[in-house]
Amino acid sequence: MLVTLPKPPSITHLYNVTCRGGFPHFYIGAKGKAFFEEAGYIVKAAFKHRKPYAGDITLYLTLYTARTSDLDNVFKATQDLLQKTGIIKNDRLITFFQGIKIKVKPKDEKIEIEIPEL
Repeated sequence: MLVTLPKPPSITHLYNVTCRGGFPHFYIGAKGKAFFEEAGYIVKAAFKHRKPYAGDITLYLTLYTARTSDLDNVFKATQDLLQKTGIIKNDRLITFFQGIKIKVKPKDEKIEIEIPEL
């Protein structure tokens, strides 16, 4: 199944960190909350009424970006989204990942996710 989503923020904008008792504490930042809410709605609508997939997962990403975004930042945000929305049981089940980055104008930024198993 192929789903088109808004481009996720980079990891540095997706999560924030603070220090409590000498240890780092990570939490979802404002941009992360906005992305997970908007993209989560789209993903849940596309994969409605499915139980979380618990088998080995192949994931294909096509990132349309105006910037020189790192694919690994986008990959992490996408994994987290799929797990948070209950599409996959756990992101550690992803056994194969292929990512492509295509340069576009800022107004055309997006990400396409394909999971053949679903």
